Amino acid sequence: MSRGLLERREFLRIAGLGTIGSLCAGCSMLEDMDRGVYDVHKAVTQEDLITGQRAVGFHSRSEQIARGNAVMRDITSKYSRLNEQVDRKEYSRLRRVFSRVHAVSHFAGERWQAVLLPEDSFNAFVTGGTYVAVHKGLMDEVPDDDAIAAVIGHEIGHVAANHVFERQQLISELVEYAVTKIRQPGSGFAYSALNETEADEIGVVYAALAGYSPYAAADLWGGRFRKFGEDWSWFRTHPTSYDRARATWKMAEIAEKYYRPGRRNPNHEKLVNCNEFWCNERFGEDS
Repeated sequence: MSRGLLERREFLRIAGLGTIGSLCAGCSMLEDMDRGVYDVHKAVTQEDLITGQRAVGFHSRSEQIARGNAVMRDITSKYSRLNEQVDRKEYSRLRRVFSRVHAVSHFAGERWQAVLLPEDSFNAFVTGGTYVAVHKGLMDEVPDDDAIAAVIGHEIGHVAANHVFERQQLISELVEYAVTKIRQPGSGFAYSALNETEADEIGVVYAALAGYSPYAAADLWGGRFRKFGEDWSWFRTHPTSYDRARATWKMAEIAEKYYRPGRRNPNHEKLVNCNEFWCNERFGEDS
């Protein structure tokens, strides 16, 4: 082989190594870029504990707790009486049911509290932190512990699915769009109705895992429909009572397999993450 050919081959070998090196440097740069994009994605999203997917939200869980609890403190500061001061017996019942449902929820590792408010209306709510507020009127109207469990599970479900802060983000975007583009009344309401249905599903599962009848939610909404008919003041933000009774009955038929009357399902830690309704990708069906 001639000297010139050897020199050309050596040149091509060195040049090839350089090209490969450049490509590897490019790969490294792309990896760094991907890592940066992922870090940004994590910074501006919050994990949906139900599916494991990330949704837009600019608050970590610790920030959500701080903000949500601040809102709850502001609400409760307006009352002169809370909890046992409102009704000792009903507050004890609320705490008992709440403790069992919370223990099988996605937030079993967080310190949560139930709050009894001296309101006569049928209502319960969360603010995204570690409190579930329940009106005295709801406790009076619902003597069945199984139905109270469904209500509490529903409210905790709103937080597990990140509905509170997703909704805040959506409302912000809708307001900005309405101001700059066109008014679209009702857009946020449809989103909320979907949230309510998902929270019902989560609540039915939580209740069943805690040893409460999964059919109690359907009985509750069926009873309200028979007693009050359709409460159209809720129509924009909640499914109708009739539709809700039918939907939660179908949910209960599926969740019944997780129900152990009066006691916690021994596999609740696995089932809360992966069941017939949802499966968090971080845990998987075989976890």
